Amino acid sequence: MTHSQAKASCFVVTSIWVGTCYGMSISQKKISLSENAFRQMHPSRVFAEKNLGLLRSRGYEDATGLHGASDDSCETIERISRKDHLSEAYQMGQYLFGTVATLLFLIPDRTMTKRLASKLAGVAGFGTAAGTCHILACANEHNRLGSDTYKRLNIGLFGFSMIGLASIPGEAGFCRSAGAAMIFSSFMGIVRLFATVVSFMGWKRGIDQRDGMNLVTSKMTNELWKGTKRTFEGLKVQHKKKALTYRNSLILVLFGVFSSFMEGLFKLRYRKALRLSWFDVSLQWSAIARLFLISTMIYSLKDAAERDRLTGSTFIELNILVGCWALLVAMGQSIWQINFVASRGVEFFAFSMPFFIKAIKSVNERNSHARISPTSK
Repeated sequence: MTHSQAKASCFVVTSIWVGTCYGMSISQKKISLSENAFRQMHPSRVFAEKNLGLLRSRGYEDATGLHGASDDSCETIERISRKDHLSEAYQMGQYLFGTVATLLFLIPDRTMTKRLASKLAGVAGFGTAAGTCHILACANEHNRLGSDTYKRLNIGLFGFSMIGLASIPGEAGFCRSAGAAMIFSSFMGIVRLFATVVSFMGWKRGIDQRDGMNLVTSKMTNELWKGTKRTFEGLKVQHKKKALTYRNSLILVLFGVFSSFMEGLFKLRYRKALRLSWFDVSLQWSAIARLFLISTMIYSLKDAAERDRLTGSTFIELNILVGCWALLVAMGQSIWQINFVASRGVEFFAFSMPFFIKAIKSVNERNSHARISPTSK
C-alpha cells in the first residue's frame, strides 16, 4: 500500500470519528428537545424540581425536609447565568480542540518518518479532548458536574491541558516552516490555557454542587486527597466482571503514563548527549498529557461498569471516544514511510475493539429496555 493510500485510510478513520462526534451532538440535541417538551407538558413539576435542586445546592436540606427557603431572585438569576457561561465555555473548548485536531491532520508532514504516528496520536488526543468538552457541557446543563464521573473528566481535561502547555512546540513541529510552526504552537498553547481555566472552573462547580461549600485551598487539597484515595481503592474489581476489561486497560495505560514520564525525564536530562531536539522531547510530554486524559476516561468507565451504568449516554460516548483514539493511533503506527504494515499497530487495534463492542452492547441494551418499559406499564 502506498503512502497516499495509507493517508487516505487515516482520513477515512478521522471522517468516521468526526461523524461519530457529530452524531453524539445530534443525539444530545434530541434529548434536550424531549426534555423541553416535557417541561411544556408538566411546568409545575419541572418548576418544583428546579427549586429543589437549587435549594439542595445551597444547603437548605436537612433530615426533616427543606427549610429556610427564602430565595433571592437576583442570586438565582446569577447562578443560572454562570451555568450558561460555563456551558458556553465548554462548547468553545470543544470547537477549539476540534479545530486544532483538524488543522494538525491537514498540515503536511515534513518528517515523513515514524513520527507520523505521533502526529496522528496528537490528532486523536485533541479530538478526544473535544469530545470530553462536549460531555462536560451537557453535564453542566443538567447540573451533573457534582458527580464523581464528571469531576474525574474535569481533572483529566485539566491535566491534558496543563501538561500540554509544557510540550512546546509539540505537534506543531510537523509544520514545514518555522513561522508556521510558531503560529500553530502559539494557537495550541492558547487553546490549552483556555481549557485549563475552564476545566478548573468546572471542577470547582462540581464541588460546589455536591457540598455547597466555598472553595478554599484546604478544601481543594482535601478533595484531591479523597479523590486520589478513592481512585487507588477503586482499581480492584469488586462486583461486576464486566469491569475487568476496563481495569486491565487502565493498568496498561497507567504503565504507559509512568514509562512515558520516566522516558520524558530521561530525554529532558540527556537531550544534548542523545542529540535530541526540543521537538522530540515535546512529543514525549504531549503523549503523557494524552495518556493522562485517557486514564481518567477509562477509570470512569470502570466505575460505571461496577455500578452497572454503562447504558448511560455519557459512558457510551466515552467508550466510542477511547476506541477511536486507540484506532487512530493504530493507524498511525501502521504507517512506515511509504508502506502500510498493519502488524505494527496490532496492539492498539486490539486495544480499541473492546470499547467499540461495549458501546454497541450498551446501545442495544438501552434500546431493548426502552422497548420493554412501555409494555411493562
